[in-house]
Amino acid sequence: MLINIKTKELINESAFRGLHPSISLPARLTDDVLADYGHATYSYTEPPDYDSETQTRSETPQFVEGKWRQVWTVEDIEFTSEELAERLVQKKAAKLSEIKSAFVSAEADGYVESSLGFRADATRRSIEDIDGLIDLVSSGALPAPVVFRDYDNAYHRLTLDQLNVLRLEAKGRGPVLYARKWELEAAVKAAETVEAVQAVDAGAGWPGV
Repeated sequence: MLINIKTKELINESAFRGLHPSISLPARLTDDVLADYGHATYSYTEPPDYDSETQTRSETPQFVEGKWRQVWTVEDIEFTSEELAERLVQKKAAKLSEIKSAFVSAEADGYVESSLGFRADATRRSIEDIDGLIDLVSSGALPAPVVFRDYDNAYHRLTLDQLNVLRLEAKGRGPVLYARKWELEAAVKAAETVEAVQAVDAGAGWPGV
């Protein structure tokens, strides 16, 4: 890429040659050659990382160490107090929505470490399945022990007493999930800055995930 030293406009080499069709320009356009035409070679640089919500990023051509190159500038955005307050409200709402989604996901797929020596699914569906087995065994429709597949797809033969233990353990995960949800929500509501809201990790600490 080339730059017009006076106007700072950029132009590619092909277009530059098109501006001078009657001139036999060398195959390699160096700064010495381009100087006669008010142009110079121009180098792009890797843009720096920045937070688009709190910073602006701009680029300008500058003459650095004898070469024209792309120079990036990152500046913090100065928010008014009203803008800061509104931004905090928006971030809290987004984080609370994120927590809700994480809770739904944890509730839909998770396990408990059973005292019976294996991990067992602990979702509403799996609890209903355990209840069903208990009903069948209790009514005599299904002889015990019954075959049960755990969270890791291993099979076990369980008695009625063991099924009852498993049901209580699986049901016990629900209150713990709600406790984690409420803990995260409380942290968000108590946060006084956007940074404090963003520091709340909605995906961490869910039991059996």
